[in-house]
Amino acid sequence: MLWKTDGAVKGVFGATLAVGNYNGDDVSDWVVGQPGYYDAALSGTTGAIYTYAGCPPRRSSYGSGWPGTLGVPSIVCPSGLAIGAVCDVIVGNSTSAATLGLVLLGFSDASISRPRGGTLLVDATWWIPIAIPGATCDLVVTMPDDESLCFTDVFVQGLEADAGAVGGISFTDGLELTIGLDL
Repeated sequence: MLWKTDGAVKGVFGATLAVGNYNGDDVSDWVVGQPGYYDAALSGTTGAIYTYAGCPPRRSSYGSGWPGTLGVPSIVCPSGLAIGAVCDVIVGNSTSAATLGLVLLGFSDASISRPRGGTLLVDATWWIPIAIPGATCDLVVTMPDDESLCFTDVFVQGLEADAGAVGGISFTDGLELTIGLDL
């Protein structure tokens, strides 16, 4: 089926489709074909293709945390940061009681050694105070429905007050999250 608009014949978008890893990042990408597309401004060229890079949410840990009373506290983001989705960042407790903490968020990693031990692993843009009532604190984030955020890296680290840690503060490992589109 072809249609005509402003003197240009438009083909059938999606009449052909190919999926593969076209940019070498180990993530599926798509090529959508539109055979029959003709636009006089393009000197008689027929057919068009459109490429779409796959961008799933990604997550990985990096660096080393700093132990507290019960070891190094944990930090996870089970679903990753997906465009338009509700996402959880869960900070574990390394004490045996409720405690206070901070979540560091930024757009690049860091390696800032503290004089009393431990390393801050995030070049923090935001410091979010948290209360860790028991085993974990669950930060719930609704990601904006904005595809321009795809491929943005976010770095996260949790800190908590812990009398059993050298210097009184324990740290999680770093968590690198790539914002993606969950299809």
